[in-house]
Amino acid sequence: MARILVVEDEVLVAMTLCDALQEQGHEVLHAVNGGAALAALEVQRPDLIITDYRMPRLNGAELIETIRRDPRWSALPVLMVSAYPAPSLDAMPRPAEAFIQKPFTAEALAGAVNALLSPSPVPA
Repeated sequence: MARILVVEDEVLVAMTLCDALQEQGHEVLHAVNGGAALAALEVQRPDLIITDYRMPRLNGAELIETIRRDPRWSALPVLMVSAYPAPSLDAMPRPAEAFIQKPFTAEALAGAVNALLSPSPVPA
């Protein structure tokens, strides 16, 4: 299926995300914060990034801003997850394509992931 980079600092949440994605048949990479995610991007390009909002070192919003400024990664779709209500994504130059709030169901995660990985229909 797809290669997905999960950026999550909470161990149990990261395990839950990774397990759910692997059960869907995806290859999953994990980074514990935004800085580690940037290092992982240098090694392997994912098809999708799922990032927590609140993390040490480089939070999800800062990670997205950094990714959007780099032409190598600017087109990567990003799903943000957070226990906090949807952050003000409109304040970012190009925010995450989707947001789900923790706790979420496996179905909600699968739906968001599938929507982001599906090719956009070509306008007629």
